[in-house]
Amino acid sequence: MITMIFCLPLLLLITGCKSNMIGGGKSPQESYGDRLKRVGLDSSAMGIRWFAAAEKSLVTPLAIQLPFKESGFFSPYDPIAFGYRIALRQGQQLNVTVNTRPDLRSKIFIELWGPSRKGTGLELLQFADSSGMLVHEAKADVSLVLRIQSELLAPLSYELTASTGPSLAFPVSGGSNKSIGSIWGDSRDAGARSHEGIDIFAKRGTPVLAAAEGRISAVREGGLGGKTVWLRPSGKDINLYYAHLDSQLVSTGQKVNAGDTVGLVGNTGNARNTPSHLHFGVYGNSGAIDPIYFVRTETTKPASITGNESWLGKAVRTTIKQNLLPTPGVKSGNPVLDKSTYLIITAAIGAYYKVLLPDRTEGFVPVSAVSPLDRSLETITQTTPLLFAPVAGSAIVTAAPPASLPVKAWFNGFAYVDNGAVRGWMFIR
Repeated sequence: MITMIFCLPLLLLITGCKSNMIGGGKSPQESYGDRLKRVGLDSSAMGIRWFAAAEKSLVTPLAIQLPFKESGFFSPYDPIAFGYRIALRQGQQLNVTVNTRPDLRSKIFIELWGPSRKGTGLELLQFADSSGMLVHEAKADVSLVLRIQSELLAPLSYELTASTGPSLAFPVSGGSNKSIGSIWGDSRDAGARSHEGIDIFAKRGTPVLAAAEGRISAVREGGLGGKTVWLRPSGKDINLYYAHLDSQLVSTGQKVNAGDTVGLVGNTGNARNTPSHLHFGVYGNSGAIDPIYFVRTETTKPASITGNESWLGKAVRTTIKQNLLPTPGVKSGNPVLDKSTYLIITAAIGAYYKVLLPDRTEGFVPVSAVSPLDRSLETITQTTPLLFAPVAGSAIVTAAPPASLPVKAWFNGFAYVDNGAVRGWMFIR
């Protein structure tokens, strides 16, 4: 085990140039990895594990449902990285915040990865700023991977929150999710067509607002939409469509800011026999897009953490036979863990712990399914060598362990023993 006597000089060595600007368009994580390589630490045992953990987090990320909140811990003795699979709908905005309680020299890397434009694998989309915040707008329905990792040898506690929200402002003054009365795909004209937008109901004359900064591309009257306005948001490959207006208060070519009034709610066009409302549409290069994810506010809050946060980074054992769950809240998963299986808690999420098995497998278990290693399960008198890890060929802690040792947990036929003076793993025949 590396002690902090040796960690401090090493930590100073690899963080000494941290104040330099990141160049070449590289992320902070990539630049830090380059520094490890320059001083030869990428070929050290800790460096190899750090790079391997970064890769594994992208290859086998854990699936999470948003909104999501966790408290976690990075151990200075075990380089790990966490990857989370997140599904987004076009128009949603992902909001990620990571707050840390680090050593003064430590840093956490927060990155978002998505499908590569080359067709295979993942590519880095963006990384968090120095405040630990990351905001990303989904330009299509997509599955992304959020990765977080700390520097080597730096104990670091963190709190991660991830949620979705609208990428556009709500287009009717005083309106909210409850104002939306008809959604995408609803039947129209006795089933002859489907609704290609959402209807937001409000009193006649209620201000209709620019949902983004941009330029008015058209102001028209006639047809199904009656009095309409088209807005092209700056920097976005979409057009916004406002229909059934009572009045249009902008002109073609006019520049507007988000929140500016573009018209008033009405029921012109084919809405003359319905209550006053705004038909709001979003159009991309391939046609109409469901607008709901562009403007709907997320009202669900992440589950409150019920686990013992003082256990983060510590070893525990299962109290019952338990599935290792792929996502918090699911009913089953693989592998199935026997009672008294050894685990390391890496984070607390709602009523679950995120855990790491000795073979580096990750997953979730209910808070109620684990307990600390403060009580012995049994005593063994076997005199086989005491190993560093529960795997054949592991380094030997001692070839002559005490004759009697208390068992605290199990994993794959190995007993984890700890008498306060010596600890390690023994293979039980």
